[in-house]
Amino acid sequence: MSDQKFLRPDGVVEWRPDARTKSEIVARGGHVISRGQLCTACLVGDWGMSLLKLNKTLCDLCASLEAEVTRRANLPDGKNAGQWDGGVIVIGETDHSGADSGPEAVEPVRRARDYRAVRLAPVFVQARALGVFVLEEGGPGQPPAELVSTDDLREHALIPALMGDRVSRYVEWLRELDPDGYALRAAVLADVHGLASWLRELDRKIGRAHARAELDRAARQAARTPRALAGAASGVMKAGRHVK
Repeated sequence: MSDQKFLRPDGVVEWRPDARTKSEIVARGGHVISRGQLCTACLVGDWGMSLLKLNKTLCDLCASLEAEVTRRANLPDGKNAGQWDGGVIVIGETDHSGADSGPEAVEPVRRARDYRAVRLAPVFVQARALGVFVLEEGGPGQPPAELVSTDDLREHALIPALMGDRVSRYVEWLRELDPDGYALRAAVLADVHGLASWLRELDRKIGRAHARAELDRAARQAARTPRALAGAASGVMKAGRHVK
C-alpha cells in the first residue's frame, strides 16, 4: 500500500505511511506521527500533532501570509486571530478546557476549529454524493469514522488548492474570526492576486530548500554505504584469516 492521507470531518488528518516509509523514518532515528490537523483557514495545509503544536490553527504558509499581510499593513506584530494566548498545556485534541488555560485564553482556538468544521461540512456532503468517502469501524460504542482521502479531495476539487483560493479562504477566515483585524488589513487583503503570487514564490523556495536537504541526506547516505560495505568486507576477510 502506498502512502495515503485521509481527512475527517473534525479536521483531523490521518497519515497511513507504507511499511517502507515507516522503516526509512525509523532508520533515520525519527518517529512516525500518523495524525495531524488541517489548517483552519486555507483547509489545505496540515501539520503533524505534537505537544508544541497542540493549539496551532494555521499551517506554515498561512502563518507566513498572516505575517506578510501584517507587515504590508504597517501593523505591529502580536497575537492574531485563532491564536491561544498562553503557554503549553497538556490537553486533549478537541478539549480546550485545561485547568490552567482559562476559557478566554483558549476561545480563539475553539472558534477557529468550529469555523473549520462548518466549512468542512459541505465538503463531506459532496464526498458522500460522489461516493468517495470511507467508513472505518470506531472503538467500542463509537460510530464509524468517516474519512475522505486527500487524493480524492484534489481530484474532485472538493477543496480547491490553488494559491488564490487559499488566500481567499484565509481572507474569509480573518473576516469571520477577527473583524477588527480584518478592517485594519482590508486594503492589503484586497490584492488576492498579488498575495497569491507572493505565496506561490514562498512555497517554491520552501520546496527547493526541502529538496536540497533531501538531496544532501541521500548523498550522505550514499557516501556512507561504500565505506560500510568496505568495512564489512574487510571484517569478513580478517575473520577468514583466523579460521583454521
